[in-house]
Amino acid sequence: MRLWGGKYCLLLGLLLGLLGLFPIHVEACRLLPAPPGSENIFWVHVEGPCLPEEEKALAVKGADLLQALEEGKRIDLDRVLVVDNVMLDLLPLQALSEHPTISPALKKRLEQQGITAVRLIPGTFSIRHSRFENVLATNLTEGALLMLGPVDFTGTVFQQSLDLSKTVFVGPVRFSNARVDFEGFFIGSQFAQGVDFSQVIFGTHSRFHQAQFRDRVTFADAHFNGVAEFLEVGFHQAADFSRSVFSSGTGFSGSVFKG
Repeated sequence: MRLWGGKYCLLLGLLLGLLGLFPIHVEACRLLPAPPGSENIFWVHVEGPCLPEEEKALAVKGADLLQALEEGKRIDLDRVLVVDNVMLDLLPLQALSEHPTISPALKKRLEQQGITAVRLIPGTFSIRHSRFENVLATNLTEGALLMLGPVDFTGTVFQQSLDLSKTVFVGPVRFSNARVDFEGFFIGSQFAQGVDFSQVIFGTHSRFHQAQFRDRVTFADAHFNGVAEFLEVGFHQAADFSRSVFSSGTGFSGSVFKG
């Protein structure tokens, strides 16, 4: 028995020694430091598993997000909680003639629709693997919101309504693996480059009425839990709906597929 006791103590000592050599690291919830050269970027990245109170303490307010947009900053959020409503109609209205970066073809198309002034987001808009606690919406009854840079909502959860109706997306758009718990509206939105809605879980009601997809778009493996409306939509290139699930019905009346 003494021999076995001695071996047990020896093994225990070796194990503790190995644990000392190879410590187990548990990542804490923390705000990562902004990288050099990010002065013109609203940059917030959170790392590590976060308790609800920690997530709340590091949250981004909707008002701060809007202020950064008004200052012309690019947006780069990762694993962040966004609290309060984000109403993009609060951005200032600007004349199309004030922005030489808008292509003549796009200006002409907007003017043909009677649009001479727009809200504008000039740079990258990236909010990945994050969570919107409240509504994100353009809230527009007329006019348009122009998003000139790439838009990336990969893996982001929208716990309330998402309404990006009347938005003109000039750059590529990614929503892959996102989740929309309630309404997801893109009424009259225009997409100039490729769009990725693959593996998105849509909520109670999804509307793409009169949207225009001028490049390739994929809804592969998307799941529409509520009614999905694709009425009078223009698909100018290939549109992929492979393995999509429509749980409560859908409609494509008046839509045109050119791809």
